[in-house]
Amino acid sequence: MLLIITTYNYICVYNVENKYLKTIHEGEGKYFGITWNKNNLFATVGVRLNLGEKYGEKTERILIFDKDLNYTGRLFDKDIGLINVHQILWFDNKLWMMNSGKNRVDIHDQSTGNIQYWYPRRFRKGKDYNHFNSILITGEKLYLLAHNNKRKSRIYQYSYPDLKKERTYRLGYQSHNLYIENEEIYVCDSKRSRNLISTHNNKIIINDGYLRGLAVTGRYLILGSSNIATRDERQNGDCTLYIADRQTKQITDKHILPNAGNIYEIRVLNEYDYAHGIDPFI
Repeated sequence: MLLIITTYNYICVYNVENKYLKTIHEGEGKYFGITWNKNNLFATVGVRLNLGEKYGEKTERILIFDKDLNYTGRLFDKDIGLINVHQILWFDNKLWMMNSGKNRVDIHDQSTGNIQYWYPRRFRKGKDYNHFNSILITGEKLYLLAHNNKRKSRIYQYSYPDLKKERTYRLGYQSHNLYIENEEIYVCDSKRSRNLISTHNNKIIINDGYLRGLAVTGRYLILGSSNIATRDERQNGDCTLYIADRQTKQITDKHILPNAGNIYEIRVLNEYDYAHGIDPFI
């Protein structure tokens, strides 16, 4: 199983079987969202608060990598207004970007080059009120996860592609990531229990660090855990990958990523990832 992982300090490819780690980009973090189309992989790079960089002042970028995972450049030549961008998703020939700092989803249409701004909470424009951080499209449903800052996190369910809101769930605190199994929704309850929890009260017990980053294959769930730290200290220390059996929901292994700082995103490159919802890259 081959993973691609974003952390505060680097983007790496990690082979779970032999524990080989290869860094493909570093030194511009924090790195966050990852997605891809048939030809290219995309990753976000944002603001490093520990260096005095500020949201809204530094241009946040989308990096491009080729099929061999070599860095080739940036997706946009100019600042497109991303502030504290989180997950990104390539779906229906569009790049969906969770623009958390502006409380919206930015949707870039590759065929036209246009960017559509979708405000899921239209009375909360422009400020980081809901902190939308995760997106998943599966079947005829689109799900958005609102971290919600100091309030209980919410999942918004929409019909797809017409984006009509159908239902709202409350699940976890400062939650991240989305995974759907038989209409049961899982999220990382990052702040409170620090476990993977579900709308049906199932869970995978981690209870270690700040839980963020989730990938799901046919056999395994892979979760990321980081040191609990203030935003300007998240570059420090190692982070941990927990591997759980998808059927039993029991932890079977764990791996340490050295000098990574906080972990932000985990995707599976060579198998279908149910927390990503698109075909493998490799």
